[in-house]
Amino acid sequence: MSMGREWIEDHMYELYEYEYDIQGHIEDEARRGVWTTKDGQEIPVKEMTTSHIRNAIAYLERINTLDIYNPWIEAFKKELDKRAYEEYQDEVRKEYEYLHWDIR
Repeated sequence: MSMGREWIEDHMYELYEYEYDIQGHIEDEARRGVWTTKDGQEIPVKEMTTSHIRNAIAYLERINTLDIYNPWIEAFKKELDKRAYEEYQDEVRKEYEYLHWDIR
């Protein structure tokens, strides 16, 4: 058995515990809705631009080999869906106003 494999087997519990801690932290941050940029700045997801969110999703999907970033990917996609729905509502409202229909 190689030394690396032996070390991993001897420390499997610690590695699992470390991964569990990271997963918990990621879930908490996603639930809180505050993204930390690569330069360490914290920004609420609702204040991120749509392109920033799309770029973050693409980045996370590239590095998400253990699926630990799924909570963030889901949170970002939910924000994009919310924005798309709000844009749709605005378009419908504009169309109704154009047609002089009262939608209230």
